[in-house]
Amino acid sequence: MKNSKPNLETKHKILVTGASGYIGGRLVRQLLLGNSLIRVMVRDEQKISERPWIDQVEVSIANAKDYGTTEAALEGIHTAFYLLHSMTMGSDFENFEAINARNFAKAAGYAGVKQIVYLGGIANDKRISKHMRSRVNTGRILNEGSVPVLEIRAGIIIGSGSASFEMLRHLINQLPFMTTPKWVRNRTQPIAISDVLFYLSQAGAMNKPVDGIFDIGGPDILSYSKMIQTFAKLAGLRRRWIIKLPFPSPGLSSLLIGLFTPLPSALARSLVGSLISEVVANPEKSLNGIIDPPPDGLLDLRTAIELALSKLSLHDLESRPSESNARLAPWSKAPSDPIWAGQ
Repeated sequence: MKNSKPNLETKHKILVTGASGYIGGRLVRQLLLGNSLIRVMVRDEQKISERPWIDQVEVSIANAKDYGTTEAALEGIHTAFYLLHSMTMGSDFENFEAINARNFAKAAGYAGVKQIVYLGGIANDKRISKHMRSRVNTGRILNEGSVPVLEIRAGIIIGSGSASFEMLRHLINQLPFMTTPKWVRNRTQPIAISDVLFYLSQAGAMNKPVDGIFDIGGPDILSYSKMIQTFAKLAGLRRRWIIKLPFPSPGLSSLLIGLFTPLPSALARSLVGSLISEVVANPEKSLNGIIDPPPDGLLDLRTAIELALSKLSLHDLESRPSESNARLAPWSKAPSDPIWAGQ
């Protein structure tokens, strides 16, 4: 899909949903570096009370399943980031996500929003998990509204606090021997959290609406097995022995994650399901036709893992130059990250 690259504008008002989450909280910080005017939409203000940016943003208390509060949160907004997921809501999460997306799309249209930016997941195969099916369906529902939707699809995001990355971290740290289903042979194209935030922040600065689905991915395409070994080496661990089963076994994978990681069981099941398909960006859907890549290039997997494994803190970042701050801030542990992140 070819579009002319829209002009960038940094002074219109932006809404960030899911600001208490992994992506949303880091995106707010990134957008503020560009002098954007930010409103965050959260269900519970207490969850963002310790964020370093709390005094620099408007806060709107709203729940996407409630149309009235959602419409109020969207009033006066030019660009709205849709970063809501319900993977921990149990077996009915698909219904929750559909209701939320439908309310948001309708309210955005009524409020006069010019652009919705939705971060989804790469889904190239016909055989996809419930988790990925719901993310695709969320994008479809948002697109049924009157507001143009820029859907940016990513694979595994490498960063301390990312659910997929933390799942791998805990499994690799705990298990020198792994009995894995055949999905371990599947190819994946992980992307660094800093690069995801770069693309999102650039999308938030556009003043000309864009409508379409685009993929983003890092420079490395490799099997999950190779990624596991790369992680182990960079973490200073011995080579992990991987025994590959000749059949898919989501149940076994979920059991291992439940036994050896502190991730919530509902989240673990959703993540395991997303591993059954290859997750590689489609060159024909490249976002580079809309937004140029980062000036210094995309981070390779090794560098991204090294940064994710580092023990950066917000205190460390305060003593660094602003350019370094912008590059390293996404890698630091945030106060609202889950307790199982960065362990």
